[in-house]
Amino acid sequence: MYSKKFIQATFKKIIPLRRIVQQNISFLIIMFSMALTFIIQITLFESLAFSEPSNSINWLMEEPASLFDIGILRLRDVNNKEWVPTLYENLKDPGLTLSKNYSSVVYDLEKNRIIIEATFTGQPSEKLCAETLNKYLNIISPFRKEKDKQTAIYLLAFYFDHINYSKSNRPKDLDKNIVDIIDINVGIQEEGTVGSNKSIFCGCGIFSDTISFIKFGF
Repeated sequence: MYSKKFIQATFKKIIPLRRIVQQNISFLIIMFSMALTFIIQITLFESLAFSEPSNSINWLMEEPASLFDIGILRLRDVNNKEWVPTLYENLKDPGLTLSKNYSSVVYDLEKNRIIIEATFTGQPSEKLCAETLNKYLNIISPFRKEKDKQTAIYLLAFYFDHINYSKSNRPKDLDKNIVDIIDINVGIQEEGTVGSNKSIFCGCGIFSDTISFIKFGF
């Protein structure tokens, strides 16, 4: 039999050792958790970093943008940032305000027309639409009334060319053919729910003086 003093002395030695072991185990658990988290993060990063594009994205990457695509994008940019804001600043009618989607440049595939458009909210009328359209035309093509049309043609056609150079095989009549299919439109719509209010659209070609009108809700 062990004496009482021996047992007490033994327990005094075991208790500190037990505390040391518990502390070490807690430390090891924390270190293991940190290491496991790090490994998971590295694995996720590698899977993201080395994932390949899908078939859809690969198709888009391999499909080249044409000069026509770039030209339409350039027209959209200049129409949105310069032509329509300048037109709005020059308007004398206080009843006209820019519509939410005030600027548009689209290609009508069925009619083979490039349509440059500005839309406003206000009281629609043929007179107001025609006056606004003429101002819009003069902003987009300030030289359209000149006897020599080459300057007016060049200033619009260059949006469909390479930057700072042209290829020698560029078709001779390409610039004129581009400008010939451009229509300039103005739309004026009453405030209210679309489809239940009055609206008018008027438009013509760059060198045309004949304005066509389309009305809704009258």
